[in-house]
Amino acid sequence: MNQKEIGDLIDSVIDYEMGEMPADKVTPFFQQLIDSGLAWSLQGFYGRHARSLIDSGLCHMDQGRRPNLSGS
Repeated sequence: MNQKEIGDLIDSVIDYEMGEMPADKVTPFFQQLIDSGLAWSLQGFYGRHARSLIDSGLCHMDQGRRPNLSGS
């Protein structure tokens, strides 16, 4: 990720946390978190919600990437 992408993702996290993210942007936001691996590094809610979106078919994970759900 380059600096702009990181900055944009941070802005998105803030928008989400503040309740300012439009509903139609939430799933693409979580897909970005999954793609970057951050879904598994942020507080537990993000990983659990990302896993729920993957399980429901709304988001996907590359076959080569697996979340570290053990917390280590």
